[in-house]
Amino acid sequence: MGTYHRLRCDEQTGEPTNHARNYVRPELAARIDPDDLVRRPMTKVLRDVLGIGISRITDTVEARLADPETARLLEVPLLSPILHYTGITYDTAGGCWTWRSSTTGATASPSRSPWTPPEAVEAA
Repeated sequence: MGTYHRLRCDEQTGEPTNHARNYVRPELAARIDPDDLVRRPMTKVLRDVLGIGISRITDTVEARLADPETARLLEVPLLSPILHYTGITYDTAGGCWTWRSSTTGATASPSRSPWTPPEAVEAA
């Protein structure tokens, strides 16, 4: 099993916003150039670079509390609310090619949150 980790950061602040782990079947992992993953998400590497015909991706999103590793990576307090995404990618023959686990953190800091609370808009 090949495992790839990616930590995405805000382009302006440099603060971590997302941590993703992709687990890939061994025969596929041997064909992936890590440099491709710097420029593209795993799904595009599978489809556009390796020519895998993707038929579907099963997605699950849930709210969780940050465990110690996630809190460290995302630089948020332990047990902070986070969104956890799981995606399973299937090819056109029905085979499972990748499993992705991703966490996104949010805090009260405006630079760490994609939305502005209504009371902050009204006060401005």
